[in-house]
Amino acid sequence: MKYDGFKLRVIIIDSLPALYWQSSNHIENNSFLNNTVNILRYLSVEYHVVVVITNLITIWNEGGFKNQDICKEQISCGKYWYNIPNVRLKFEKGLENKCKVTVMKTFKIMPEVCQCEVEMTNVGII
Repeated sequence: MKYDGFKLRVIIIDSLPALYWQSSNHIENNSFLNNTVNILRYLSVEYHVVVVITNLITIWNEGGFKNQDICKEQISCGKYWYNIPNVRLKFEKGLENKCKVTVMKTFKIMPEVCQCEVEMTNVGII
């Protein structure tokens, strides 16, 4: 595929947290993430590569055993990863084959949030 005279190349990493969780040492993990981000940014700029990385969202109950109504979403690569992507796609499974897709731009660029509902069928996404 060509875009503005450049061939479009894509690197997909699924799933980064699996590599990140290899160690319980936070300094080592942050060093790994920093190195990974620098390499991917270089590839993106120098070779016009789009980088897609999947990240897990975990849900934590706050308030202890008595009050578990408060749930907090947390990205699996921690606070370090919060400012790294330019655009985030959040997929939430709905009823039947429905899925809610939320597109969020990083706050440094523009705090824009768009949502749409899609349906997954045998022929693709509608």
